[in-house]
Order: sequence, then structure tokens, then C-alpha cells
Amino acid sequence: MHPPGLDLERAEPYLVEASGGALTGPLTATVISGGRSNLTYLVDGAAGRVVVRRPPLGHVLPSAHENAQPPCGHSNAQVSPDGQS
Repeated sequence: MHPPGLDLERAEPYLVEASGGALTGPLTATVISGGRSNLTYLVDGAAGRVVVRRPPLGHVLPSAHENAQPPCGHSNAQVSPDGQS
């Protein structure tokens, strides 16, 4: 089962490439709560983990900032190594 807003099967090729090889094997994801606008996920693979951020599924607050990197079927998602901003 995928967390809301992240299709891991569709995103996997992009995430493996964007992570610089930090992700391999089957991927799992969980939603990290606490964000105001962007959805944030912790994505785990056999060799590591990354944090993925994407725009909200519905209405965007006027104060929300946009993510700059395109990927995984979402026009504005970002991938960063776990623990880094």
C-alpha cells in the first residue's frame, strides 16, 4: 500500500537515480507529519533512505513555497538524503 500522494512503483526509477544510488531494492514509504503545506515522506530502500517532499494534494496555501525539482510524476517534488535539508 502506498502512502497518499506517492506512487512508489511509478516513482522508483526516478528516486533510485535522484538518490545517487542510496536507494536499491524494494522501496517502502511513510508519511512524515508536521509539515504545513508540502507532503513529506521517508522512503526506505535496501541500501539507504531519503526524504521526499511534494506539493499538497489539494488547495495550496498562499504562503506555501514551491519545490524546484521535477520528478516521479509530480511536477514539483524534491529528494534529499535523510537528515539533510
